[in-house]
Amino acid sequence: MEKKLGWHELKNVVSTSYRCGYCGESIASDKGYIGSWPNHPGVQAWILICHRCTRPTFIDDDNVQYPGSLFGDSVKDVSDVSVDRIYAEARRAYSASAYTGSVLCCRKLLMHIAVAKGAKAGDSFASYVEFYAIIILCLPMLRDGGIISGQKVMKRITRSIWRLKKKQRN
Repeated sequence: MEKKLGWHELKNVVSTSYRCGYCGESIASDKGYIGSWPNHPGVQAWILICHRCTRPTFIDDDNVQYPGSLFGDSVKDVSDVSVDRIYAEARRAYSASAYTGSVLCCRKLLMHIAVAKGAKAGDSFASYVEFYAIIILCLPMLRDGGIISGQKVMKRITRSIWRLKKKQRN
């Protein structure tokens, strides 16, 4: 059972459209609180309440939303729980303007995906990027474009590419 907050003394405010930074729903809230700076007439900021999850969103006088909406879309049917958590953390970091943290999460995500697709665990980040570029991006394009076909051919090409890469490193 999902918990919902009960807010007291809510006011009707001008309906404002935004994407909730908590639940990710695009909504138009007309319930919340109005704020203004002392000695400055008029509305300066709002706290809007999401009618889906009942959590508050602050919108300042520059129309900046806190927390920001989650970047990207959620991904369904992810079998690896750790991959799902890393992706969710990257999205939350980005929405909080913590871009370095988001990039680090995305790097870790790429490493997890590369290992899940057959790359050797413990390799360098550069090797995972190469693996991703070759195995996950290039080969499917060649296969889907009809340039190469058959599982055996794909495996041979993959092995050949990795042998060449090993020779280049040595």
